Amino acid sequence: MKALDGIREIGRFLVSTDKEFAFETFNSLKGKTTLPENQVLRLSLLETTGLSGIIIGIIGCNLDELSENCKIITRDAFKFFNLEK
Repeated sequence: MKALDGIREIGRFLVSTDKEFAFETFNSLKGKTTLPENQVLRLSLLETTGLSGIIIGIIGCNLDELSENCKIITRDAFKFFNLEK
């Protein structure tokens, strides 16, 4: 989330080390990949190694899209871990 003092993390999904799953889910999220300067809500796809992370994708969204995106991530993770193995 964009705040007065910079970008603040307000949530995190740690769903998988499977890059294909992560990219498919991230690419199905609602929002825009071109962020206007005043975009408040953002979702970032991070590739983590140890304690650091590299941003490999960003989507800007409104509150309704954020809500839908949380549902998409949760649904996809449930399917990945319970139904598609």
